[in-house]
Amino acid sequence: MILVFFIFLILIWVLIDSFSSPKIQPRETYRAREYKKPIRKTYSQKKVKLKRSPNKRTYNESKAKTNKDILLEAISANRNVSFRYVDKSDQVTSREVTPRKVFWYEFGEEGRMECLDAHCLLRNESRTFALFRISNLSIK
Repeated sequence: MILVFFIFLILIWVLIDSFSSPKIQPRETYRAREYKKPIRKTYSQKKVKLKRSPNKRTYNESKAKTNKDILLEAISANRNVSFRYVDKSDQVTSREVTPRKVFWYEFGEEGRMECLDAHCLLRNESRTFALFRISNLSIK
């Protein structure tokens, strides 16, 4: 009778222990994989095409510098400016804008360029213009 009682206790103990302890499953073997760097397109690859054919306009630092001087003068005097602007697809438009600030726009590792943040009176919206694409700049 005592033997049956001990077997009964051992059986209850095994059942309680099996329900309370977490079941450990065998680990999968580790397989080393070759690291592949994720392919991420930077802003410059999406928006700014740097590789241009020779007939396209390229960044002209001296032109940007002279435009910057005139624009900073117009910003400090709180006056509008007018200019001709050539966009990426070589379309020329005459713009009259209220300049807000001149800043450096950085596009990834490829480089940076100076831009103008202004309110365009032609489009009646806030626009950003690359300084090297501006010509015939005059203060109104």
